[in-house]
Amino acid sequence: MKNESGSMNQITIPTLENAAGLLSVAELLSYHDEFFIRLAFLVLLGRAADPDGLNHYLGRLRNGIDKAQILAEIKFSPEGEGYATALAGLDAVLKPYAWLKSPILNKLTRIQKRLGGNDAILCHLRALDNQLLRQQDDFGYELRQVDERLAQQLAAQQAASTNLEGQLSSRLDALAQQLSEQQVALAQQLAAQQAASTNLEGQLSSRLDALAQQLSEQQVALAQQLAVQQSASTNLEGQLSSRLDALAQQLSEQQVALAQQLAAQQAASTNLEGQLSSRLDALAQQLSEPQMALVQQMTVQQAATANFEGWVSSRLEVLMQRMGEQQSTLGQLHSLNEVKLDELKEYRVAVRPWVGELPALAVAPKVSVVIVQYQHSVVTSRCIRSLFRYTDMYDVEIVVVDNGSSPEHVEALVQEFGSSIRMLQLGVNRYFGEGNNIGVEATRGEFVVLINNDVAVTQGWLSALLPHLHGNIGVVAPTFLYPDGRVQECGATINEQGRSIQKLQFGNQSELPLLPFECDYVSAALIVMRKRDYLAVGGFSPEYEPAYYEDVDLCFKLAARGLRTVCVPKVRVYHVGNATSSGFEFGMELPMLIDSAKNVLLSRWQPFLSSRNVDGLRSGARDSMHLPDSAATITMASPAALFYLPAVEFDANTRYALNIARAMATTHQLVFACPAATSRLRLLQIARHWGLGLANLQCVVWGDAVTDQVWDKCFVFGNTVFPPIAAPVAHSIYACAFPVDAHHPDITNQSLMDGYQYWCQSVWVKNNLCDAGWVAPERVTVLPEAVSQFAAQANKEHVIVSVAKFTLNGQQLLIIEAFKRLVASGGFDGWRLILVGTRSPQPDDLAYLSHCMAQAEGWAIEFVFDDAIDILRDVYARAAVYWHGAGLGVDVVSTPALADNAGVEALEAASAGCHVFIPNAGSVFEWLRGAPTGVYACASVDELVNLMLDVNQDLGWEVAAEHDAAWLQDRSLQKFTESVQNKLQLL
Repeated sequence: MKNESGSMNQITIPTLENAAGLLSVAELLSYHDEFFIRLAFLVLLGRAADPDGLNHYLGRLRNGIDKAQILAEIKFSPEGEGYATALAGLDAVLKPYAWLKSPILNKLTRIQKRLGGNDAILCHLRALDNQLLRQQDDFGYELRQVDERLAQQLAAQQAASTNLEGQLSSRLDALAQQLSEQQVALAQQLAAQQAASTNLEGQLSSRLDALAQQLSEQQVALAQQLAVQQSASTNLEGQLSSRLDALAQQLSEQQVALAQQLAAQQAASTNLEGQLSSRLDALAQQLSEPQMALVQQMTVQQAATANFEGWVSSRLEVLMQRMGEQQSTLGQLHSLNEVKLDELKEYRVAVRPWVGELPALAVAPKVSVVIVQYQHSVVTSRCIRSLFRYTDMYDVEIVVVDNGSSPEHVEALVQEFGSSIRMLQLGVNRYFGEGNNIGVEATRGEFVVLINNDVAVTQGWLSALLPHLHGNIGVVAPTFLYPDGRVQECGATINEQGRSIQKLQFGNQSELPLLPFECDYVSAALIVMRKRDYLAVGGFSPEYEPAYYEDVDLCFKLAARGLRTVCVPKVRVYHVGNATSSGFEFGMELPMLIDSAKNVLLSRWQPFLSSRNVDGLRSGARDSMHLPDSAATITMASPAALFYLPAVEFDANTRYALNIARAMATTHQLVFACPAATSRLRLLQIARHWGLGLANLQCVVWGDAVTDQVWDKCFVFGNTVFPPIAAPVAHSIYACAFPVDAHHPDITNQSLMDGYQYWCQSVWVKNNLCDAGWVAPERVTVLPEAVSQFAAQANKEHVIVSVAKFTLNGQQLLIIEAFKRLVASGGFDGWRLILVGTRSPQPDDLAYLSHCMAQAEGWAIEFVFDDAIDILRDVYARAAVYWHGAGLGVDVVSTPALADNAGVEALEAASAGCHVFIPNAGSVFEWLRGAPTGVYACASVDELVNLMLDVNQDLGWEVAAEHDAAWLQDRSLQKFTESVQNKLQLL
């Protein structure tokens, strides 16, 4: 920059000293662009700005990005997060830009780029992210509540353990007291016996003393007698001299006799001592035996005491182990969305390893069990092993439907179970509902069991459930338990707002009722029903894909046929929950996905939920589906027509194919073939969705079994210049919805054109098909789609309706933007916008739908995720205006594929007396530009809003009565049938 003297000013390069002098973020924001960025680098990163960074942020400033956001981008970078900054007011400035740290910013930015790089869209994405952050806070609060409940349960278990320890301690103290009393009694008995022994010894001693005294007295008496005789002998020596010899002889004899007597007494005394010794030995022996018995008894009691202590110790160890396992389980349940089945110790109780082969099945088993798996073969294996172990019936087959898992998950089950199970490999993910439909159609049993692969059954589950399936009971189910034993669900109800209320959830098993009872619905995690009933109501409806509320819809459809839903509380199974769908990226947050599925339910069953009467049930059930049994093979009793579809979906190809099939239903057998498995139920339900009554059809997988048949007619449908398959028969028909690759087709497939005639729905499509030079115009026949005719309602409401499938090409975001601008302009107070269309299960499309719902928040915008014919009849009758979004704002020269190539919804709205606003190009413009009145063409959102303002001011919104003119009647189903039959006769 030059100064007044003409010389160049030098830009001052800020330094760390300049940065240190900053007092507040307001001062930093006051500096000019380049000086501001250089200072920001110094303050927030602690270094000078590099040239690339400087140029990058200068460019963003010059593109209109405010300085506060630049500060946020620098600070929230990895380098900025790691550098400590102390600047007054910085946090307040950065707070509005916290969305820059969001983990989902990349995905939202990618979607924004795909939508055209609109900065307004980026702002809305930021608002969406803030909403998601608030939901994350709410989820954190719920987790904290769960933590509190888990902590309370753990405290209760610890208290119970403490109480048990106290009881065991009291038992041990009582046992010790009992043992002590027995020891005292035994000691007293031993003392008494010892006292008795002492008394006996005293008696014996007294007897011996008395005997010694008696012997001594006899000796004294004998000595006295001898002394007397000697004295007499001395006195009479003289006199008795003659008698001395005789007396000596007599004395000697007496002495011998006395000695003999003394010896006899001594022998008697010795004998007595022996007897006393024997008595004493016997007494000692007698005393010893009680002592030994006492010792043995004490030994036995000590052993029993030790054994009891060991038992108590082992029980305490088991109890502590269980408490540890429960603590582990509670910790795992804290993050239940990440839990895996093999980490749940309590769950393994019900799935002990299975060894051996099942007995050979009968040709037609009584019961067929269907398990749908997507990845998670370990989880599926445990479910199957629990079925083998605890199913007390032998005429049962197990059918595993693999929804496109990687090969190792299929191989693991085949290697483990071999021919004991039937494995159906679909090759693609058909989601929960369609996977079960395919599985049920493949079963052979009279009864079918649908079971999630994260369920483990318990002993006798099937024999306890099956007897309840009688009379007007259409489906039965058990009580579902969490792996920790708490109740997960014991039947469920649906309130008027469509919210599911699972009975006794998180309760105790002691609270369960004793007898079976009727309820609104039961979770399809495990249900038992008759196969014929499942087929009769069409199985699971495809409108609920990818998941949720399809089991509620199934039970309501059964109720419409007079069949009740019953829960059997005494039968209990374990269900982890979300293991089947974990690892799958839906494309939107789970609460929003569930809410959108609830919207589908309410669009069909709201009259029943509000009134709870039979009329509401009949309204929700729509047309009764008395469907014949699925044929196992293709029969050729009548001429057969083959219809090849890349997929059976709610799209233009499928609708066009079903309309052609209906035109041929009275003359041909109809066989639909797809590259991957598709249920016949799906085809019938989508036909019913559009009001096409078809039953004489089959659905098979494309392959040799199809190409080997002889076909009278063959139709192939696609969106490319060249057909996807070679012509199965001569004069096959290729119905091209639109050649999306017209300017760059795969010329290696050019030979596939041989044998085909081309059909398309408009001159617009034909021109795009032929202008590139690949297809000659004479090979292409224009046959527009049939249009359903609706009656107009006299008093229209201030409602704008737009109908399109919710995909990235649906243009609902532009419709929402136009409505907001219209309301903001004034003159449309009280008006409502209703967006009608089926959901696409693809993750990118669900992410787009999530963004649309966020953009509509706070405005009078309603979403209806069901465009069945009865829904459209009601909406068109009430709406004054119809907006056709497909093709709006599209450059049809550079991107013709984004223009509308079918557009029958606009014609249906016209038949109902709506004022119709359409894009000014594409098939729908071709069809409606000849309408007498009430049709307006526009190229952009600006033109759409201005046209609405002009009509509102000049004409008003009376019914466009001219719409029922003859030009619209030419598109009737009858006219379409006649055209198809006439064109087929010319082939």
